[in-house]
Amino acid sequence: MRHRNILLLVANGAHARILRRDAESGELHTVVRLEDGPAARDGHAPYTPDQRSTRSEAYAKVILAQVADVLRQHPAEGVIVSAPAHLMHALHEPLGHLCKVIASTQKDLVKLADHDLKAQLASELNHADLGFA
Repeated sequence: MRHRNILLLVANGAHARILRRDAESGELHTVVRLEDGPAARDGHAPYTPDQRSTRSEAYAKVILAQVADVLRQHPAEGVIVSAPAHLMHALHEPLGHLCKVIASTQKDLVKLADHDLKAQLASELNHADLGFA
């Protein structure tokens, strides 16, 4: 069975991963890993809402550049996004200009292993056509 050609973006304030799904097996594999988000550099220092928004928008631009690079090398029909609300806000609209955002969840799933993401997405997203069930 061939699986849909979908990218997965999981991110938080410190880390991000871009994963591709193998067309034959359906397994997810990380193709890009970012470890340099503002929270990784600054720890969990208290931010004002404006500082947090500025930092999230700057990190979102770094992430979006990486997504664009992956899409140039491996075109996909769309992307599923998983990120906390503060980062999702900075990612969702600009990401929609790069490709179709098929589904999203405001969860921090960045620490889950590639093979555990599939099961977690099946419970988070109610999209049978995505093939994560």
